[in-house]
Amino acid sequence: MADNVEPEPPPPPPEEVAVTQPVTQTATPIPPTAPPPRQGCMDKRSTLEKVLVVLVVIILIILLGFIAAFLVFYFFSTPPEVTCLTDSCVKSAARLRSYIDESVNPCDDFYQYACGGWLKSQVLAPDKSKIDLETLIGDSNAIKIKTLLEQREEDDPVYKTQPRKFYAACLDLNTLNERGAEPFFKLVKEVGKFPALDSSWNETDFDFEDTIIKLHNLKVDPLIRYSVSRDLRSAESNRIYVSSRFPQKLYEQSLVENLVKLGVNRSSAELEVKDIMEFAEKLAKLIPAEEAKIDFESKDNRMTVAMMNAKYTWVNWQKLFQGMIESYGGTGFIRFDEIVINEEPLYLEKLGPLLNATSKRVLANYLMSHLLVFTEALGSDFVAIGDKVIEETQGTKPQQRWEKCVESAIQFFPDAVSRMYIDQYFSKDAREYLKSMIVDLSNAFKELLEENTWMTKDTKKKAEAKLKSMQSKIGYPDYILDDNWLNGLYSFVQNEESKFFETIVASNKYATQENAKMLRVSNKDIWRVHPAIGNAFYDSLGNDIIFPAAFLQPPVYSPEYTSSQLFGATASYMGRLIARGFVDFNGNQYDANGELNKWWGKEDMANFKSRASCFVDQYGCYKWDGNSLDGEKTLDENIADNGGLKQSYRAYRNFIKRRGTEETKLPGLKLNHDQIFFLSFAQVWCAKIRNEAKQIILEKDKHAPGPYRVLGTLQNSKEFADAFRCRSDSRMNPLKKCVVW
Repeated sequence: MADNVEPEPPPPPPEEVAVTQPVTQTATPIPPTAPPPRQGCMDKRSTLEKVLVVLVVIILIILLGFIAAFLVFYFFSTPPEVTCLTDSCVKSAARLRSYIDESVNPCDDFYQYACGGWLKSQVLAPDKSKIDLETLIGDSNAIKIKTLLEQREEDDPVYKTQPRKFYAACLDLNTLNERGAEPFFKLVKEVGKFPALDSSWNETDFDFEDTIIKLHNLKVDPLIRYSVSRDLRSAESNRIYVSSRFPQKLYEQSLVENLVKLGVNRSSAELEVKDIMEFAEKLAKLIPAEEAKIDFESKDNRMTVAMMNAKYTWVNWQKLFQGMIESYGGTGFIRFDEIVINEEPLYLEKLGPLLNATSKRVLANYLMSHLLVFTEALGSDFVAIGDKVIEETQGTKPQQRWEKCVESAIQFFPDAVSRMYIDQYFSKDAREYLKSMIVDLSNAFKELLEENTWMTKDTKKKAEAKLKSMQSKIGYPDYILDDNWLNGLYSFVQNEESKFFETIVASNKYATQENAKMLRVSNKDIWRVHPAIGNAFYDSLGNDIIFPAAFLQPPVYSPEYTSSQLFGATASYMGRLIARGFVDFNGNQYDANGELNKWWGKEDMANFKSRASCFVDQYGCYKWDGNSLDGEKTLDENIADNGGLKQSYRAYRNFIKRRGTEETKLPGLKLNHDQIFFLSFAQVWCAKIRNEAKQIILEKDKHAPGPYRVLGTLQNSKEFADAFRCRSDSRMNPLKKCVVW
């Protein structure tokens, strides 16, 4: 403070100096000499000290400059990247990296880049024709469900004990061998006489309609398929549907071997089977081509029972349908004015003449031979016959016994097994998270609809209405958590779970009875698939997307995934199902209520076909081991894949925008999260496939093979090319891109 500073001592008096002035005419008095200035601190210091002080000042200025620069950098520049080192991040990074082949340029072949490391590490087991999304999830579920079925608890509820006893009975080959073929002969007797097995058979023993009814009640439909399903044009009612039945693939040698095991002389068996196979070939020629089944309006042929009887006289339709009702003790009556939906009138017209030209013996043998499918529930000798067919037709070893038994438990006790799976392996948190993801995807798809330029305004409004009414079924239905409902569900077993063969027969009867009940009772809340199935679906009749609990696991979903992985893998799959509701032949023929109603105009269809042709050409140019893909057959799924990726990426960027910051970097990966998004999408479709299976996939599958689901979709994605900075006109960034959404 100023008050504390002591005053300086007065300066010493100036020395007197003698000055000689020149003589002038006017003498100006000379003022006294001014005193010298006072000396400051610096004046008192040596030169060295002065230099040091100056240096200190300079250093302070420089230091202040560095501090200022640091503050500017800290507050106004991008903060340094932080790496996430949680267990989840480390596991996610390790999984992603284990799949990658870093020797491949992602802009040259993204499938090989994303999956090359995984492909090198995979070894096909002798009983596997491929390793892909389907088998990875299927194998994982089989092990999980095996564990559940092998558990035993004293206080198990009925819904747990029933499938567990059934599974144990399936594994008990000793008991099955001891019982021999007796259960099968009992079943044959229940249906009628099987000429190939019964030397006393004659034509008077054969009742065509009665045989059809009894086989149908066992869930066996050799000639025609008739069942109850939702009315295509009314969401509130159900109808009887009649259609052709794709003939069960009959293998001549297996039929012969089964008959021989059942006691038929080999030469006689071969003659009987020869006639069966000839009839099967004639029948197959009547079946409409699969492509012809796509147009649902052409299948919606409504006829009364009386009209069916008048037009197709080779069977009493009222008797057939009445037998279906009576199978479950129903008291209702099938009236002649009951509406039936005849999906394939031309097939029924051609079937009559073929039946009339076929001997009753051949016809009876053909129908009854379909019961031989039940021999797989007998002992080891019969199981071996089926195993040999698999080995010869698929080039793989048969499944292990426990795998077959797990599949049987899921098939015949689906809801009970699903409940056990949910309790043990599925999280309610995951269910809620995925529901919120569906909302993000719907919002993203709404944006794409708003940006759409090829739909008319009226059609866009209908599309937005359909999107708004679309329901998501994630994980499981709530009713499956009801113990009382589950415990009463399988009462048909009647404590006979240990009888493997009889339980399968009873289960098939129960399934057909429950289907028949739907004719008079409609319940839209019942899921059309069960939660223990390892697949996901879009259901056009309900306008629902269904993601069962057993499907929600790696590579599609994991709670440990980053958001970029979840949107890249999970949301892109969900998105492709949403997209299916709008452009494929399921989507554009069913409206917001899930009713058959073509809601596109002619202009929309013309614009769509123009854009769709781009996909047909693009995928048709791909060759898989020298064989061309069918761009027409795979068109719907290809458009769905492309649309799913686009909306999921849009949803991801919207999510990041809401969040306000990008995700934390994953350890050991030189990839940002946009790149991880596309990597996660691609790794869902990694697949290793035997050469023998590739041709079957090309012939039968409506999906493009895994490599081309990746390449085709990403080559059409500008966002992918931007993320990986692929130069224009590189393989993964072609100038021409196919776009619907």
